[in-house]
Amino acid sequence: MNTLADSAESRYKEELAAAGMEDGPPSALMSIDRLKCILEYQLAWRELEWRSEKLVPMLPGGVWELYGGILAQAKDRQTLVFRQLPSEIRGIEEKQWEGNIGVMIRDFGMDPSQDLLAVIENPSGNGIHRVHLRTLSSGQPHPKACNPAVISHAPDGENFSFAIQIADEYLAILFIASGEDSRSELIVWNWRTGNVEMAIHGKELASFSFLTDRQILLAYIEIAFDELAPTFTEPYFMVVDFKAGSPESTHIRDLDFEAAFHYPPMMPSATPLAVSIRSDPAPSWKPNEDLKVPFHAARDERLFVITFWVAADVNISNLIMFIPSSTIVSRLRTLQTNEKGRRFYWDEWGPTGTRLRFAPPGHSMVWVCYVLGMAFIAPFRSSRALHPPRGPKMVQVFDFNQLAIKRALSRKEEEPQSEVTHIITEESTVSLGGVFVHDVHTSLPYRWRVKTVPVHPEHTFDAVMLGEDAIVTVTSVSTPLPISVDCELIHINHMMQRAEVREYRILSF
Repeated sequence: MNTLADSAESRYKEELAAAGMEDGPPSALMSIDRLKCILEYQLAWRELEWRSEKLVPMLPGGVWELYGGILAQAKDRQTLVFRQLPSEIRGIEEKQWEGNIGVMIRDFGMDPSQDLLAVIENPSGNGIHRVHLRTLSSGQPHPKACNPAVISHAPDGENFSFAIQIADEYLAILFIASGEDSRSELIVWNWRTGNVEMAIHGKELASFSFLTDRQILLAYIEIAFDELAPTFTEPYFMVVDFKAGSPESTHIRDLDFEAAFHYPPMMPSATPLAVSIRSDPAPSWKPNEDLKVPFHAARDERLFVITFWVAADVNISNLIMFIPSSTIVSRLRTLQTNEKGRRFYWDEWGPTGTRLRFAPPGHSMVWVCYVLGMAFIAPFRSSRALHPPRGPKMVQVFDFNQLAIKRALSRKEEEPQSEVTHIITEESTVSLGGVFVHDVHTSLPYRWRVKTVPVHPEHTFDAVMLGEDAIVTVTSVSTPLPISVDCELIHINHMMQRAEVREYRILSF
């Protein structure tokens, strides 16, 4: 005979799966309490009903990060301030602390689940970049790091910017070159041993993200040289087993990749300029058990957001592609044992497994924490608002949780109608004459949510970021940069970082 507790546990497991969540660590909360909590959490996010708002000033240190429920920013050249974002629904308290790192901070990444802070120090005169492995809680050397808790690299060139990701015991840093004679380099370390797992270089290396606990996804723009000048052709993504990689730096053209995923066929006159890959959190990530959250984002499915700039004649278009990790992983499972170098062309993976569209206005390449789990967020301005100088703005969320969408469609008559959320199953068509050979059709379903953020006319926002328990809007005054096809646009996302930021508004659930 089923008891009430058994029924609650069964329903809780069903709601976990539908919400794209995993159960949290043991705590005083029973199944019936967790069920109530996840139902409340789902409703709040479906209707975008946040529970609290708070303004937080942007500090003047110039670097920041939002990851794992922590908003971190530099107070000065050596001090970081951390803010744990609260959640009324999941029972997370707001906390703030700061730490003096003792070195001149150039950039940093973090993983709150491991109490890990990776700080890139301003390079020395000999071009060596030192990465300090500290604890997030105290700023002291991390006890699980190599001894000493510092790893170093001397990239070929100068004036680099960085993309930093941490996945369990692996730390990956893309050193992004800015000079014509420099080369971008991606290094993957085991930060606990200090050993290099894989090193890659090449101007074709545009961006990266961890795909699984041993595979990395690379964005590649092939450079073909003619007698007059280099031309940029054939963008695609390649999957590489970094654990099987070489610690000796390998040119990306010579990589022994597992599979490549090609973009739609492009016109010879089209010039791919840049590709950026974003996905959070890392594939193995889960919250610190000390938080005792009842549930957290599942690790078996994540969304990759690919931003792509392409030029045709004098026009530059900005496209965005949404790719669930399952779209890529399911194709990888078709490979034979030890098969390498498989190429999946667009018709084999793209039309039903992705959604391609023009990037929404306000999609920021500065405030890049716009994806979490299976959701993407961007600013939205109603067409009825036309162009008010400082009018109200909205946020829009694209949710690609396929199980939740299928369940909602099957229960259409049971679920209450909402003005906030809409399910999109119709095919999208991107028509770009001079760029793609044919119109590009994609049909991956998604749930679209849009809601006004009630802010004062003098405090509207320019960008928006997404956390597991919060929406963070950013108010800033941007300095526009000229765009020119003959510059290093392959790294345009790192060239557009000139902004005078005033404040964050944290909308917590």
